[in-house]
Amino acid sequence: MLKSLSLPLEDIQNVIDKLSFRHILIAHYNQLQEQLTSLQGSIANTTSLINMIDLEGTLSWDRVSHLVQNVQPNSKQWIDYFKDDESAFLQTALPNLNSNDQTSQQYASLLRRIEWCVQQSVSPESDEGYNIACELIKLSHETFNGDEELIEKFWEVRKLPSEESGLYPVSEEVLNFVEISIAHAIEKGAEQK
Repeated sequence: MLKSLSLPLEDIQNVIDKLSFRHILIAHYNQLQEQLTSLQGSIANTTSLINMIDLEGTLSWDRVSHLVQNVQPNSKQWIDYFKDDESAFLQTALPNLNSNDQTSQQYASLLRRIEWCVQQSVSPESDEGYNIACELIKLSHETFNGDEELIEKFWEVRKLPSEESGLYPVSEEVLNFVEISIAHAIEKGAEQK
């Protein structure tokens, strides 16, 4: 560790002579923890990029640059819109681009299907729109433990521009598709009862 600071060997020997073996091990442990944190950050960032490629099909350097520039450390983040207990729950429950868990993959798959529908001009009231809405409703109920009020509150934050929310940017067309398809699915479900 001291060598990595470019200290001459003589100075390193003087420091080692003045420190106990325990102090040296604690310093080494702390250095390893910093390296671990850095590696975990790199892994999370790499996972995010892989998931973004999966979502978008491709990822240009311009897109990566745009996303990095839009993450402003002082900007309001989505968790700021919720009470402490809500944000604590949501941070563990919501999908995360840094993660490869099943829920994140399900949301990513639904987002890809919605984007395909938008690109192909498939109506949100179509059978495909209905199927997507039903899957999204089911997944949302599982994610939010059936808390309709929290689902609605999060949806309002989700519709904010990504610069305000800090959430992964989703086009207005995709958000409109979701809103219309869910309204249609709920209406269709009510008619079937």
